[in-house]
Amino acid sequence: MKINIPDYVRAVLHSLESGGFCCFVVGGCVRDSALGKSALDWDIATDASPAQTTAVCGGFKVVPTGEKHGTITVISGRHNVEVTTMRTEHGYHDRRRPDSVQFIGRIEQDLARRDFTVNAMAYSEKGGLRDPFGGMADLQNRLIRAVGDPAARFAEDALRVLRAVRFASVLGFEIEAQTERAMKSSASFLPALARERCAQELSKLLCGQDAQRVMLKYPDIIGAVVPEVLPCVGFDQKNKHHIYDVWTHTCLAAGASPPRERVRLALLLHDLGKPETCTVDQFGERHFHGHAAKGEQIARQVLARLRYPRKLTEQVCALVRHHAARIKPDKKSILKWLGTLPRDLLIDLFEVERADNAAKGVGQREDKLPQLLAILEDIERGGDCYSLAQLEISGHDLLALGFCPRDIGAALDRLLALVMDGACENRREALLDVAQKFGSIK
Repeated sequence: MKINIPDYVRAVLHSLESGGFCCFVVGGCVRDSALGKSALDWDIATDASPAQTTAVCGGFKVVPTGEKHGTITVISGRHNVEVTTMRTEHGYHDRRRPDSVQFIGRIEQDLARRDFTVNAMAYSEKGGLRDPFGGMADLQNRLIRAVGDPAARFAEDALRVLRAVRFASVLGFEIEAQTERAMKSSASFLPALARERCAQELSKLLCGQDAQRVMLKYPDIIGAVVPEVLPCVGFDQKNKHHIYDVWTHTCLAAGASPPRERVRLALLLHDLGKPETCTVDQFGERHFHGHAAKGEQIARQVLARLRYPRKLTEQVCALVRHHAARIKPDKKSILKWLGTLPRDLLIDLFEVERADNAAKGVGQREDKLPQLLAILEDIERGGDCYSLAQLEISGHDLLALGFCPRDIGAALDRLLALVMDGACENRREALLDVAQKFGSIK
């Protein structure tokens, strides 16, 4: 197998080789290249120490990102290339990072410390592929398999449990049976890990090509990170609008949506309020009044605990809050929604509603998305007014008319509503004329 190594990576390799050191590209870049994909990150393993790497890479800017563990970052052609000294690792008291490392000179020993066989391959243009654990065969068989003893690998780093599920989702692979058993036995260690790292893996998992299948198969793993999903597993909705339990519906909805982080997160969280809001009528049918508001509350707690960025949290919570709104495909309705949500977030709400409906499994539901997008495009093309910022009048104008300051906000909202309803033109003179009739002048 031949890998096309980018010039900026080859320049770093050449510097190491010119200094008399052995070096390989390793890990994900080898895996992705073997799969015919473009590798985003290129990592190098070498027998040079960090100090020796820094010395021979004098023509590059070098950043000491993790010298304690043998890693430095070489900036080549405006790209970051991580260069790590080949090593073995010892002791994992926090089940995440080694207590100590020992630098070594053989690539096979270095590969033995890695998580999965598909990530434990190395390549050099001189020596070709090094694959001591059968990673290439597992790629061909579409299998995620731990390197060596799976229980030992997960005991070293519990985040590998979530990474296994993430790789299964992103690559569309199955998880080898022994690895899967060890993974499930080790899932209880996940809550003790850095929450940001779990969030990163969760988002990648949700946006994978095979997220639906993986979510359906591993609710216990996802539940170790988001325990709020567990009451939804097997929770029969017993409702004429749904034929699936809450978790199955959630997984199918995620699979029916575009792989955008905030859309997939919203669909993971959108129905978490159902178990708590469930009521049963006289006919035995279940109802979930207020589940969207409860779901938003739970979603906010989950996202805060996992330390998602505040902006993303607010966007996801807005999607959860409005997911059951049932947007009408008419201009007046879309104009009002544009006054509530930014354009891009409203499009995501369209997608959430579409996926939610597609995952109910009851009857044939009309796909409103093309119509909604067409109306939105027409609004944008026509320059329709749907926000206070677009009004041809401001609070200063109302103040000049003699409005009490406390009434200005409500007056502007009324004017915007009239413009959006078509009852008033968005012209300054027309708006001032209408405002004078409000009766809120001092």
